[in-house]
Amino acid sequence: MLGCYINSIYQLIFSLVILAGTFVRDAVATVLPPQANLGLLLGSMNREMDIRAKVQPMWESDDPTVDYALARLAVLRDFRQGRLSRLQVCDAQPELIRAASHLGRPKKDPCPICERESLVSVMYAFGPKLPAHGRCLEGPSDLSKLHTSSFANKVYEVEVCLACRWNHLERMSVLGTGDAATA
Repeated sequence: MLGCYINSIYQLIFSLVILAGTFVRDAVATVLPPQANLGLLLGSMNREMDIRAKVQPMWESDDPTVDYALARLAVLRDFRQGRLSRLQVCDAQPELIRAASHLGRPKKDPCPICERESLVSVMYAFGPKLPAHGRCLEGPSDLSKLHTSSFANKVYEVEVCLACRWNHLERMSVLGTGDAATA
């Protein structure tokens, strides 16, 4: 009975720590009974936090950013377990492949699906003074222009594999001051 109780508390604390993105060693130590194997529990939490720490922010600023790393992991898990087919995950549109081959920045990571080729990162921006279909960003100069813009622009970073057409949204960030009234 005590083991079931400890396991339930562990799962609750583990979920809260992962969701909050913080590691609270003292809180875990005070909530769990002394019989719990604290070293084993904290070790597994440290491994999960190491996975989260590998995700680097797109820009070193206070701009609101949404990271889709957990959604990526879920898609890859479903693919590996057979719930998604290769056609469902390798479905990049021709325009995205074209933009990735000409304007994409190479990444160090291999493709998680075919593992033959390195991924390429492509950025698109959408905003009130940009074309309705968005604009593919060519480099850091485009980012700095959007960052100093008086309009709030959404920037999406997508990873693409040119070999198997894997693509996934990495992150979305809002750039610009949003002070269009002063412009």
